[in-house]
Formats: sequence, C-alpha cells, structure tokens
Amino acid sequence: YDETPVQPDHRSARIPDHDRQIYAVGTSWTPVENWTFDLAYNRIEIGETTFDATGRFNDRVYGDYTGEADLIAISATKRF
Repeated sequence: YDETPVQPDHRSARIPDHDRQIYAVGTSWTPVENWTFDLAYNRIEIGETTFDATGRFNDRVYGDYTGEADLIAISATKRF
C-alpha cells in the first residue's frame, strides 16, 4: 500500500494521483555456475479519485480517474 503525497487541493488534470496498491513477485534461476536469469512482475493499481477544477478562464475539468500498470522485467547475468 502506498499513500499518495499529493493533497486534494494540489491535484491537477495532468497528475490526478491517489493511493495505490502495489503487488510484486519475482524469481531467479541459475542453470549453470556463472549464469543467472531473473524474472519479475509488478502490478500497480491506483485508486479511483474525483477531480473537479475551474481554470482562470472559467474552463472546467471534471472527471473520475483510476489507473493501473503492469511491469515485467527480465534480466540475465554472466559472472566472470
């Protein structure tokens, strides 16, 4: 769980940040002595938040925001 540092008064349409849940899992495999292969998966889920602001030209941006991201990392290491 990662609590957002952005306070509601400072949210913008560009960064409608909110609290998020982060899940991660990874593994390593060493098939021979000098080689290691790594695999990792992360999922980030950003909670729903409402944004409502009026600009200086009386323009209004209103909406509900949510988001998610899936990250996959693969690496190989050779030791000399």
